[in-house]
Amino acid sequence: MTTAIYLQNGLCPQNRRVMQVAPATVRSLAPDWPTPFVAFVDGQPVLRVDWELVIEDDQALAFVDVAAIPQGGGGGSDPLRMVLMLAVMVYAPQLGYLAFEGGAIGAAAALGSTGLAAFNAGMVFAGMALVNAIAPPPKPTSAMQAASLAAPSPTYTLQAQGNSARLDAAIPEHFGYLVAYPEFAAQPYAEFVGNEQYLYQVLCIGRGSYEIGDIRVEDTPISSFADITYEVVEPDGALTLFPIAVVTSVEVSGQELLTSTVVGPFVALAATLEATYIGVDFVCPRGLYHVNSGTGALETMTITVLIEAQQIDDVGAPLGSWTTLATTTYSAATTTPQRYSERFAVAAGRYQVRVTRTDTRQTDPAYGHEIAWAGLRAYLPDTRIFGDVTLLAMRLRASNNLSMQASRKINVLCTRKLPIWNGSAWSALTATRSPAWALAYACKQAGLTDAQIDLAGLLALDATCTARGDYFDARFDNFLSW
Repeated sequence: MTTAIYLQNGLCPQNRRVMQVAPATVRSLAPDWPTPFVAFVDGQPVLRVDWELVIEDDQALAFVDVAAIPQGGGGGSDPLRMVLMLAVMVYAPQLGYLAFEGGAIGAAAALGSTGLAAFNAGMVFAGMALVNAIAPPPKPTSAMQAASLAAPSPTYTLQAQGNSARLDAAIPEHFGYLVAYPEFAAQPYAEFVGNEQYLYQVLCIGRGSYEIGDIRVEDTPISSFADITYEVVEPDGALTLFPIAVVTSVEVSGQELLTSTVVGPFVALAATLEATYIGVDFVCPRGLYHVNSGTGALETMTITVLIEAQQIDDVGAPLGSWTTLATTTYSAATTTPQRYSERFAVAAGRYQVRVTRTDTRQTDPAYGHEIAWAGLRAYLPDTRIFGDVTLLAMRLRASNNLSMQASRKINVLCTRKLPIWNGSAWSALTATRSPAWALAYACKQAGLTDAQIDLAGLLALDATCTARGDYFDARFDNFLSW
């Protein structure tokens, strides 16, 4: 007798149907399932073209619904798909030759070897189509998955922790008390003030309100750095420390200004955006001086620069003539590099900017008289209100004990504030590490009302956790499915 096995539901293998039947063809024993299925004889897949095969005594025939077949082998591989593809490549050409010899396709056979090759190719394509129907190729990575892979969590990582920009990533949901490395909420930028460089950056601690325990640069409290000014912005609060919507041009990167030569124009911001201020940076890399040949003393030298702007439309076409933003003069008698930043108010619009050195550059080695255009920024109008998130705005001065690398190591020890149920009403936002109130918050975010939540049970859970010293400290900063 022949054993025939029918498995239609891969989640319920105990519901398979096993029959003992007399020897018969695979086709005659096939089920009438509405979904695609595969036949196996003694564990080997059988193509439908071979279903006239007679199953002899002591052989096992199995029909398996494709939904019951594993579709992945780890690392994106699919063993079943690989086996079926190999079977097509091996057997499809043989089927073509057999068909020609049998005279079943005389019209194609009349074409000779060319017709045979074409028919074999058709058999291969048909087999590939069947394999795709049985074992579909893996789906490409979605944009969300790609973003998650490209922007790993800065908190839960085996790599060096630090602040980063995670474009299109989830706004972190932080519960309990733990160390977080906040992500950038806006593009950082730098300015020069009094020949010192200042970095401006805004970090998103997370959704909701927090009790801030400590702010650190790596392992050092921020109070140890006299060069850092910061502001914690509560949800729906306004950032007042500095402008936040600032775009920095990548085209301007240290072009030297020569006598009477116009550098630029460079577009300050992308299409569809409007600026209300334009900022420029200049650097004298060797200082600004003249060495007196007689005494060797440093004497004052001066550089004058003309800064102009022109409003343009979204495709870069001029909307008017060039206007002068300023003619600036810089004077010094020092070999220390000099750095300057200027900011100018403009009518809201998109702009391109150019600069011209109007004095005569001295090229004698006794002069330090070079100047370079180091930066271009556009300041966009903004409300400085980000909604239901807590922000950390920081103004950092570059110094011997605060490097650019250290400025990306800002971390915050903080505790999430949540409403707490006291048995009759919800409290104001309170710092808590209880899993009960994190669960209540998640339920409310899912749309449940108080009547749909077991508030008495949560109150009892909170009491049990408090007595045992149980806490829920976690930070969710990637998308999750409900």
